[in-house]
Amino acid sequence: MKDNYISTPELNPMFGDSDMILDDLVRHFLILGETGSGKTYSAVQPLLKGVLKGIKNTNGKGYKTSLLIIDPKQNELTRYAQFQMTKSDQETRLTYIDKKKRINFFEGLDSMSIRDKADRICEFSDSFSASTANSHNQEFAEFAMAFFLDILECDEVVRSKSENEDVANLWELLELEVPGINIHSDHSYMQNMKSLLVYISKDVKKVCMCLKKIFEEYKLPVPSTILQQSGYGSRLIEQFFYQKQYFDLLFKDYCSPDYEAFIFLDPFDCEIKKEQQAISIRDMILQNKILVFAPDETVNKHVSNCVGMLIKSLYFKYSLETYKERLQTNTFVFYVCDEFQRFVTCDDETGEQSFLDRCRAYNIACI
Repeated sequence: MKDNYISTPELNPMFGDSDMILDDLVRHFLILGETGSGKTYSAVQPLLKGVLKGIKNTNGKGYKTSLLIIDPKQNELTRYAQFQMTKSDQETRLTYIDKKKRINFFEGLDSMSIRDKADRICEFSDSFSASTANSHNQEFAEFAMAFFLDILECDEVVRSKSENEDVANLWELLELEVPGINIHSDHSYMQNMKSLLVYISKDVKKVCMCLKKIFEEYKLPVPSTILQQSGYGSRLIEQFFYQKQYFDLLFKDYCSPDYEAFIFLDPFDCEIKKEQQAISIRDMILQNKILVFAPDETVNKHVSNCVGMLIKSLYFKYSLETYKERLQTNTFVFYVCDEFQRFVTCDDETGEQSFLDRCRAYNIACI
């Protein structure tokens, strides 16, 4: 008798069987076809229906299921999942990533070094990554990344100095000491970074000398990339605007209102707080929730791609990290994505190539 399978009678003509056992599911499904050929209706939806109905088994201790659904195309899968869950009276399992509930970019990564956090921010900026991959001016991209890291490291020092009771972070320090700068502690982290770069751009030499003086007064490490070279004739100063072009690519992604509506990004705030209205992906997996990202047509397509890639990456990360806990509760993970080519990542930990190879051992199936 079969054990641990999902029922997919609609796919019987294709597979020669009405049921799909878990050993086959963890080998994944890649469904290809021309536009309008019915991929979603004829293949993805029947598999999703089987998953939503649950894994069947004979010993009464069947697997629970946790899902991530990424649905960028007219909410086809979302409406289908809603219908199936309503029919089975399980609507409470559905959790939507939207402008009311955001994802924390650095959830659970508090122990990550600030250098790795800076790399992660650059890595998940689609605009920045695409530009630097084919750049003839890689040197300026590296200077931009180095300056970005310098600022983060300075902020880290400010936050660690207990004697600076008037300022809790770098942004409060600059807001206090620099007249006319458009920085506020209640702005997003990347918005403040953008405001700092805009302010420097007004008069690079003069502003850098001013910032250098402030840093020295507060006994902070002066960033080596530009502030220590604030004298006239400095090559880095003269070519600052070439570096800023690469910052602008980061800001294009992370300072978009659409992006900020879905993602909370602060490298020094890695824990989920109730007031942030943020979703813990780790909790969603362990609570057998169905997590849905289905941006509507008002969301910029480029931004929805960036957000989707990050969500998928975090979901993969926590699917692996929670394996032992899932083993105890018999929880199986599914990732279902329409137009999946829009959400492919290449990082070492959760890029498709490295991740899919491990799925068979971690009770994860991808469609």
